[in-house]
Amino acid sequence: MAASVAVLLGIGAWVTPASAATRCSKAGGTLAQTASARVFVAKSNTLRRVFGCAKGQKNARSLGRAGDEGVDTKHLALVGPRVAYVLQSCSEGGCSASVLVYDLKRRTKVSAAIAAANDNTDQNVTDIVLSKTGTVAWISEEHAAGMNPVTARYVAYREPGQGVGIPATPVATGLDILPGTLALAGRVLYWTQVTAKAALLP
Repeated sequence: MAASVAVLLGIGAWVTPASAATRCSKAGGTLAQTASARVFVAKSNTLRRVFGCAKGQKNARSLGRAGDEGVDTKHLALVGPRVAYVLQSCSEGGCSASVLVYDLKRRTKVSAAIAAANDNTDQNVTDIVLSKTGTVAWISEEHAAGMNPVTARYVAYREPGQGVGIPATPVATGLDILPGTLALAGRVLYWTQVTAKAALLP
């Protein structure tokens, strides 16, 4: 639990690098890009890190180290200048996943949440979507510590301005939630749970 709280509070997370390798316009390999922002991975001080920047900014902002114990480079969403991403942290008790939204233009954290309901399990996120207003939704999985079988799946969301002390809002739960099916159209969230499901986000 301590590792999750440290991640959500952003301890050591927001660093502006001076290295030319992390300049906004052309550095590294692009993970996502819009007309107003870019997220990319690049090496900084021998470590691969994920960076983000808004249009017109000279230097990028570090979102965290890339990899299994850091930013999940396969599951992130960029809408306008806001990026939603998953940060993994591991301890002796297992690995937890946190979902964060960061405004690259204003350089401020929009929201943060622990991805799954039970923080005493291994967790991972399979899907993540972001609305234009900054609400983030995701599918997460729980695994019994040290075991591979999935013990629970959730669809949940987090509104802007909500931080560590406020639980994510659950939308659905069940092992029959199908990873890879989460989609967002306007404020309507879609996923598959045996049949097609939908929910209206705030």
